[in-house]
Amino acid sequence: MWNESDALLKANLAKSHSPYYLMSQLGSNARKLGRNDEALRWYEEAFARSEGPATRLQWGAQYVTALVELAPQDEPRLEQAVARMIDEAARDKARFDGRSARSLARVDKTAGAVESRWPASAPCSGRLRAQLAAGVQPSSMASRRARCVRRHRSSRRPRSARLNGPPAACSARLAT
Repeated sequence: MWNESDALLKANLAKSHSPYYLMSQLGSNARKLGRNDEALRWYEEAFARSEGPATRLQWGAQYVTALVELAPQDEPRLEQAVARMIDEAARDKARFDGRSARSLARVDKTAGAVESRWPASAPCSGRLRAQLAAGVQPSSMASRRARCVRRHRSSRRPRSARLNGPPAACSARLAT
């Protein structure tokens, strides 16, 4: 059954406009069969072939998570993958919103898991988290805007008013 699944997925790689979905499934199949090196190759390829800022961060987070679970001892490869994620995040203007933010949070959580699961890897975990903190810190303007918008969305104003954007006072504060 696994061979048939792999054959079908591979046959459709060239036809697909988003082959990274199929590559991810091939990685999942290989992982379930205990072929960890093959699984990691597919996850890495899915990350490499993904397109669009939020999509690249999502697939990068999947690859980093797979590295931590399948090859935690491969610290250079893990650090390289996180560095690629940081490069991607730096190019994503919406990295602190939606799917991008969730992907980065997932990588940060995964980096923390490295230390808790494998105490000998604590130095690597510290380097990963430091890379993430230094590479994807929101600018003060973005941070101020995010706080203002959160306050605005949680206010007791009618939903229709909240959908029209932050109040003028919030916009004025952001301009300073």
